[in-house]
Amino acid sequence: MFGVIVALLAGIFWGSYVVPIVKLKESPFLIVSILTTTCFIVSLILYFILLPGLTINIILFGLTAGVFWSLAQIYALIGLRKTKFGRFYAIASSAQILLNFIWGVVIFNEILSGGYVNFFMAFIGILLLILGVYNVSLIREKGKSELSKVGLFLAILAAFLWSLQFISIRFASANPFSIVVPMTLGMSITSWTYTLLKDRKISMPVSTLKMSGLSGIIWITGNYLGFFAINDIGLARSFSITQIANLIAVLWSILYFKEFLERKNVFILIASTILIILGAGLMAFAKT
Repeated sequence: MFGVIVALLAGIFWGSYVVPIVKLKESPFLIVSILTTTCFIVSLILYFILLPGLTINIILFGLTAGVFWSLAQIYALIGLRKTKFGRFYAIASSAQILLNFIWGVVIFNEILSGGYVNFFMAFIGILLLILGVYNVSLIREKGKSELSKVGLFLAILAAFLWSLQFISIRFASANPFSIVVPMTLGMSITSWTYTLLKDRKISMPVSTLKMSGLSGIIWITGNYLGFFAINDIGLARSFSITQIANLIAVLWSILYFKEFLERKNVFILIASTILIILGAGLMAFAKT
């Protein structure tokens, strides 16, 4: 029960961490820089409390994962300014789930020894995932499609970069409290490099500092909760449960941002999100 509750909490945090920064008008490079720096500070404090240890291997793979994550978040934030939060999140997270599944099969030989039942579960899961994303892409509000080609491209690009971070993390095979330190350092270095190169004048309003820092705290809290869930109930079950993040993001989109006003669209978005969560669950269990 503890693992299930923690996994649910991780999903809530992961589905919410972008909310404080979606409406900020400042440069996405600066926003992500503040976010990642906050994550690094928190991870460093926890590291010195727990002292899990570091190796060259962990540092290198952690830094690499951080570079990919930071780039993904920058492009995601740009994409969120091109399309609605709920729709963007559904597409980006679904593409990430599918890509992570592919990397697991191709690179780490997951599912291949599981037999026909696992292949069937994976096939059905992928179909549900595709169906959910297809329905999301068809949603129209007041007769106009809100899914721009630029928004779609950035959602898929962000998903691709996010998926690459997990390859580095898997290769590291490290204690989560160890790898998060170099990972968040890589995130911070990458985002600040982009900020200094792209933004010649850096303005940092207090509101942006607060909201970006809050996003960082929410994200890294979700990360640590996710680690606890994996340790308690295993990767497949915890991954499936944390996909509640998709539904949480959709609820923020509908209830807080008021992005979808027509009842038909709200129903389609929620139903599609449930299909995506079910698909992700089947794919996760197929890999065990």
